[in-house]
Amino acid sequence: MRVSKSLPEKFEALGERQRELIRIVYARGGATVREIHARIPDPPPSRCGIRTLLNRMVRKGLLRTRPTGRHGELLYLPAASDPDVRLRAFDRIAKEHFRGSKYRAADALERLATLEENVANQTPSLRAA
Repeated sequence: MRVSKSLPEKFEALGERQRELIRIVYARGGATVREIHARIPDPPPSRCGIRTLLNRMVRKGLLRTRPTGRHGELLYLPAASDPDVRLRAFDRIAKEHFRGSKYRAADALERLATLEENVANQTPSLRAA
């Protein structure tokens, strides 16, 4: 996966550590504090400082969060969803859940969309019964 060293202009005003963290989030399409801590070259002993910097970037609108479902852990995501970010997120899903097969991941998404459509179409008939 290609990781761009250049960042959009709005990120250049950030401090060095914040730029480092946001590069990781954008390169992966999203990351938890634990994942970010594992990827920075000289990590602080505690993840608390990383979490603080990430939350500041959330308040500035540079990142957004969603719960991962694991022990209330948050996934930090790029605030802007450009095509490159979406592609990296899809690559990550394929790698982590489908043994790297983009074909399998796309097939699963297609089956899920079909299932969702079938359920939506059946819902009115279930209400009438």
